[in-house]
Amino acid sequence: MLPGASGLSNFMKIILESQFPQSDLLQGKQFLDFLGKRGLRVSIEDLEYYDENGTVRPVLRLNRPLAKEGPMKYAAMMTDIFSMRHLFKQGWIELPRDDDFQPWQNYRDGYEDKTWLYYHPFQFASIRRLMIGQAFKLGPRHFKQMKDVQASFELMKESVERTESVSQKVGIESWIPRVGLLMLLEEAYRPHLGSLSINEHDSAFVEKWSDWRVNKFSPHEILTRSGMTVAQVKEVYNVLASEGHMVDPLASWYPLLRLIKRSSKS
Repeated sequence: MLPGASGLSNFMKIILESQFPQSDLLQGKQFLDFLGKRGLRVSIEDLEYYDENGTVRPVLRLNRPLAKEGPMKYAAMMTDIFSMRHLFKQGWIELPRDDDFQPWQNYRDGYEDKTWLYYHPFQFASIRRLMIGQAFKLGPRHFKQMKDVQASFELMKESVERTESVSQKVGIESWIPRVGLLMLLEEAYRPHLGSLSINEHDSAFVEKWSDWRVNKFSPHEILTRSGMTVAQVKEVYNVLASEGHMVDPLASWYPLLRLIKRSSKS
């Protein structure tokens, strides 16, 4: 595992210590469903492998306390982002560190999970780029043209290993900062794109967020925390816009969509 593979932990710590966190984190299987709905076929074994080699790691691990009563050994827990923030303060949450991987079977206790692993939906971008780089398309024509099957597969293995090495480096240098930046943007901007996640234990939460957003929020703070320059942020915008254009089925209809009122879109 290369140094910096757990870089998203730095961004996750900022979010868990923020006043108005807006992230929706996904457990491993939920993350797989999220990926599947977006055309990425990934298995739980794939996620474990990516965690092991540092390509894409969970953003946090939640260690479950023992249940005080009932048939289950481990307690049921609220896992919205505000509950996560509270659990982080109590010490139930671990943020991954470089080289702290352990086999996922260690997070099981019989039929129960004693530790839940969580991903951020924005890690979809990292997974997508990873799968594009490692994809092989083999059909009958390829096999018929193989004169030495073993030698051909050895070449493919070497190609995959080279690609994996490059993916690890690119992930640390490029995709972790990009995904981290998007994570930081949620607190101030996500409510404008949908709904505001509310802390139910704070009756004045909406008013407090509105006051913070209008009078106290500074985009420069996000820039500082991200460790990026303005030029690098512009590059992230261009990269993500290009990625979105490639996967958006409505991209070819963009001129027409511009003529449709936002209220009429569904």
